[in-house]
Amino acid sequence: MDILAVGDIINFMATGGVTTYQPASGVEIMILRVMVNATITEAGTTDGVNKAVDYYGAAVPYVYMVPKLGITNTMYYTMSTGSNRGFSGIQIK
Repeated sequence: MDILAVGDIINFMATGGVTTYQPASGVEIMILRVMVNATITEAGTTDGVNKAVDYYGAAVPYVYMVPKLGITNTMYYTMSTGSNRGFSGIQIK
């Protein structure tokens, strides 16, 4: 795995089921765009127990949302259901 630095772009894609992206301790990432494919997708932040999510639905493959979410090691990204989905962001710390 490559070591990331402040200013590096992070692109993350997943298929099916519940998926999380949890940065390393001390790392902060600003999610700039969420991508969803043709089915309802739940996407947002979680601390492993509680979560704050939005539901995205798409009539055509790959709709891009611009939620601007900040994630850390303790409040990280979660997404579930849907087929192909992911995010693009930038490491800010």
